[in-house]
Amino acid sequence: MQIISAEQTKNAFRDAAKQWESHTCINFTENSSAFDRVKVSSLSGCYSHVGRIGGEQVLSLGNGCGASYIAAHEIGHLLGFIHTHSRYDRDDYVKVVWEYIEPGHNGDFGKYIPKTNDNFGLLYDYGSIMHYAAAE
Repeated sequence: MQIISAEQTKNAFRDAAKQWESHTCINFTENSSAFDRVKVSSLSGCYSHVGRIGGEQVLSLGNGCGASYIAAHEIGHLLGFIHTHSRYDRDDYVKVVWEYIEPGHNGDFGKYIPKTNDNFGLLYDYGSIMHYAAAE
């Protein structure tokens, strides 16, 4: 497992934020005094709440989470994106083999219902940063 330093955490987040900025209309600004802000931390695991919760919001890039693509994925959650493989229509595109899912991670593969998941007519994107890779 990769041990990640505070500086590596910041760099991974900054690199990922630049990717989001270069492909979207979103801009990130470092401002530790803003009421609504993201606190990038090296806690246990790689995670962020899905969407804005208001106030200080934690995005964790713990051990094993130092790659910028992982940070980009967590920024996606921060911005309100769910896992692509959790779309209500995912069964039309992928098969979740439940026995391959690590204990405690079933929730990462839950499926939304149409009422709570509007795909806005977008096609299923196997290459999305919000899609987990297939098990080998």
